[in-house]
Amino acid sequence: MKEGDLSVLEQSLRSKISLGLLIALVLISVYFWRSIPGALADGVYTAAADSFGGELELAVTVEDGKMVAIEILSHNDTEFVAAGAFAKLIPAIIEAQSPDVDGVSGATYTSDAVKNAVRQILAEN
Repeated sequence: MKEGDLSVLEQSLRSKISLGLLIALVLISVYFWRSIPGALADGVYTAAADSFGGELELAVTVEDGKMVAIEILSHNDTEFVAAGAFAKLIPAIIEAQSPDVDGVSGATYTSDAVKNAVRQILAEN
């Protein structure tokens, strides 16, 4: 065997070892990411919070560990004010995957209630 052939074999072996280590690192990362406390299990979670007109209740749907839908189950806030807040706030929370988004001007109590209910779900699950 020539010296050049040995170099090619060493490079091939190094490449295979590097690829194997990379795959192992990815698998370990995925395992630990999915087992992080606070990561939500798939399902539908409900919570309630005080709002302008009383209690506001909502449901958060989680798929693949992410919030994918928020549905307002009940509220007693002024309908046209609340509807505007829901239309802006719910997509923002889902996009950010967090209730730490700006509230809707003119619907502060409704915004705070939605964000607090989502925070409650995240804290409890």
